Amino acid sequence: QPRGGPAPKPSPNPNPDPSAWDETMDGADAHGAPLTRLNAVDPTAGLDEMSVADDDAQSVARMDSVVQIERRPSIGVQDLVEDAMDVDSASDAAVAAAINLNLGFGPTPETPRLPDGPPALAPNPNPFHHTRLVFSWGRGDLGALLWPDEEYHGADVESPLSRKRIMTAGGSMYHAAGVTATGEVYACGSNDEGQVGVDDVSGVEVDRDGFRIVPAPVMIEALYTQRAVAVACGLYHTLVLCSSGKVVSWGGNEVGQLGHGPPQAGAARRRVRPRAMEGMPPSAAAVAVAAGDEFSVVLGADGAVYTCGSGPSCGYGSTEERYALGQVSNLTGEAVASVCAGPKHAGAISATGRFYTWGANRHGQCGVPDAGAEEGTVLAPTKVDLGGGADGVASAAMGMDHTICVLRSGAVLGFGRGDRGQLGLGLGIQDSHQPRQVPGFGLSEPATAVACGWAHSLVLTARGVLFGFGSNGNGQLRPKEADEEDVGSPTVLASLDAAFVQKVFAFAEQSVALGVARHDLLTRTSSAGDGEPLGRRFSVVAAMREGVGIQAAEVFAALSTLPAPAPPGAAERGSGASSPASGSGSNAALGFRAGEELARRLADAYASVTRLGASFLQDNIAQLDVRGAEAALSQALSRLPELRRKLAAALGVAVADLEALPAQRDYGPALVRIFVLLWLLPINDDLSLVAEQGAASSPTTGAAKPPCVFVRLIMMVVEMPKRAKVVLGRFLMECVPEDILSLRIVGPVLRHMEAALRSNTRGVTLPVLAMALHDVHSFSAALGHVIPPERFYCAGFRALDARVLLEDLYGMTSIPESQRRGRFFLNMFPELVPADVKLAVMQASPDPNPNPCPGPNPNPSPTP
Repeated sequence: QPRGGPAPKPSPNPNPDPSAWDETMDGADAHGAPLTRLNAVDPTAGLDEMSVADDDAQSVARMDSVVQIERRPSIGVQDLVEDAMDVDSASDAAVAAAINLNLGFGPTPETPRLPDGPPALAPNPNPFHHTRLVFSWGRGDLGALLWPDEEYHGADVESPLSRKRIMTAGGSMYHAAGVTATGEVYACGSNDEGQVGVDDVSGVEVDRDGFRIVPAPVMIEALYTQRAVAVACGLYHTLVLCSSGKVVSWGGNEVGQLGHGPPQAGAARRRVRPRAMEGMPPSAAAVAVAAGDEFSVVLGADGAVYTCGSGPSCGYGSTEERYALGQVSNLTGEAVASVCAGPKHAGAISATGRFYTWGANRHGQCGVPDAGAEEGTVLAPTKVDLGGGADGVASAAMGMDHTICVLRSGAVLGFGRGDRGQLGLGLGIQDSHQPRQVPGFGLSEPATAVACGWAHSLVLTARGVLFGFGSNGNGQLRPKEADEEDVGSPTVLASLDAAFVQKVFAFAEQSVALGVARHDLLTRTSSAGDGEPLGRRFSVVAAMREGVGIQAAEVFAALSTLPAPAPPGAAERGSGASSPASGSGSNAALGFRAGEELARRLADAYASVTRLGASFLQDNIAQLDVRGAEAALSQALSRLPELRRKLAAALGVAVADLEALPAQRDYGPALVRIFVLLWLLPINDDLSLVAEQGAASSPTTGAAKPPCVFVRLIMMVVEMPKRAKVVLGRFLMECVPEDILSLRIVGPVLRHMEAALRSNTRGVTLPVLAMALHDVHSFSAALGHVIPPERFYCAGFRALDARVLLEDLYGMTSIPESQRRGRFFLNMFPELVPADVKLAVMQASPDPNPNPCPGPNPNPSPTP
């Protein structure tokens, strides 16, 4: 509700004005008062600092919350990150112009020319108005297109829902829902069964030829106290996964798809209100959800799969309906990493890449040649035979009668019905009960994600390019005016050329893409700075042409020439003859030398700042190929045991070289890119390994250096000037996928911080790590919590006595704020303290002899 008054009644206007609806979506009532829902999501929000009655922009205090950011029109990533770092562009226009010129965006008087490279491309004007873009196109007559109307829309216009920074979405033929970065759920479409989640007395429903329609997305007030992280939609029901690990469901419950337990006498089976699903063990937490027409799938944190609803689609081996979640026994013991569902069949992908399917198989959509049951139904999970050479499934999606999956190599496979071109193999082809490769995807164009509608498919590649094929009857692939209705082979959706697509979803006859503007990506050629060891200002594109660095494709190619690893226990079974897996002695020797050469090249690339600046870049552009670097290094480390120590030694050399740069170094994008690549190294969370590269590799400067090379790297990041951190924030938030941000950017810092807290480490280690996490948290929060806030919680705080944090709080509050500069208190970083620890501190009694200055100080104390 708005502050100081009751919630306004939504307007029943059946044709709401899009601009007026967009303003309502901005989290304010008709008088501009901010909603407390956002303040509840972001506990750091300073709503009391904002004067909503004063129209003078100069009198509106700056707020560290998402409310102010959402109310700024046409704002870009640059502005958001500057807000996070408290950089005032108006008073620093000269520096801002220089940064913009280095980044290669914004109006420039003339086309800049690099010292030793080709002329940089003149930047194109940004055609979009928001940072996080939402595109939804296809059938919209029932309001299921996430637009404030019931019309058809193409992919060339961003949805007004872009203002809400949608992070994930789900939908069916008749309704759709999206989850924002701050955990709210917005839904729209047909509400005959209550699947949108609003009451019939809410005033937002309209009648359309007997259908009860919610034409514009509305926030689901029943989830006011929850933070949603994922959503899935069946034909007449909706599932929402909450950050607490619980799943809330509502809508139609004719066959138990809501999982609310056995039906009670007289209980309603239509328009069921939101309620937590039942059947999972009390200690189990859900991590993913999927929904079919009349069944639901929930993945537990322990890798167990739970289903309920229509029996043939539940995977229990029977056709009986299930009214509460039950574990799929055939998958017991298999660590499942993700789940997916089509209207009448479902699938599960294990952590090792095995793909299991069950449900309807009349057209081969389960990938099982013999259904083994009547009416073409696979009643229990069955492993899909991917064929020889397949390296495991990374992700999958399911349509009405077909399935598309992405392999870890980036290749794409499809099976099931293909007469509309939905398999990407042409039009009018026969059903395929076995996986067939979709042409055009692989090492040269690796796929990263896939989505399926009823009869169309979407494939997203690492370049942020979206391909589509299949049915186009409602414009779900390209404009309805196109001559050819169906698309038989993978075709680039040219309407999205100006956007870098990051996520893709498909409903029945609708498509949704989330991303950012390519214009706003760090893809321009830029200089790294002067001074040794960089030697000279260089063009990244020119360095790529000269082959100075190493690219992900080169690593994959080198790994493919290595002999297959010997099976476990092969060494114990005999030492005389070589195993077939290891090949002949000469082949093994060649493979060993090839592995040594690859390890040397990777180590050389990371040991040389110049080589690293031209490594792991996307083809012909200076944008980081973070996904490729992660996959290449992970595979290389698993195949080459000696690579870990070589990379650790290279990290020590690179950090020492960076420390030797002049103090007034130029933090251009190329230099910041080097810091990001070093930070992303998978070995950084190995505490013992990076500790070996400590003070021994540090230059002699007379000042003590932290013993850990990773902390030394993070120290240089923390000491960057604010303008350089703006560039760093753009790199992290735009170029690094969300899962890798959590795994490689936040994860190692948390691991080192936890070890420091548990071992009572003194010195600068704790302040450096805490400030680095604070900066990344600020970047993430400025863009609507790209990284969920709970990912920043440091488990090391649980090893501390609650009274230590309480004394730390007393010490911080006992001195004036002006004197806190240069002092370190743990309570300066509340975003790092888990919620249970904060509660323990609130309930703790103060020590009779509190230490007024906790943290790194010379007084004997149990505080870190």
